[in-house]
Amino acid sequence: MLVTQEACPACQGSLEILAGQAIQASGVGWFRSYRCKTCDFRVEEDGNEPDPSLREELLNRQGTWLLQIHFLKDRLAALLIVGQRLKISARDLIQPEVTDRRRVAAGTHLEMEWLRRCLLEKAITAEVVRSPTNQ
Repeated sequence: MLVTQEACPACQGSLEILAGQAIQASGVGWFRSYRCKTCDFRVEEDGNEPDPSLREELLNRQGTWLLQIHFLKDRLAALLIVGQRLKISARDLIQPEVTDRRRVAAGTHLEMEWLRRCLLEKAITAEVVRSPTNQ
């Protein structure tokens, strides 16, 4: 979750903004909560469509996370499931420059956790790990 501050539109006091992603029945959604500590101005927003700017900010601040399957024999099935959930072809998920064949997806921590749970529903075990490029 991201926490930021800006001026309140109602009183110019300190407006706290909480933003993040949440796992929903249809996939990964987003939320934002605005609250002024001075005048108690409040706004809540959420949605189930991707929010590219929030996703980019999460990746910038929290880094990229990887979804890695435990057994290579599950790779094709995992790619098909991930592609179906993300609405892209398994072929588009295959990246020739990736040397770790266990890796099936990359994104925010919550996105990878959601995909891990989707794979587990099909008896494919996987883990979410921080990308080595973040360390």
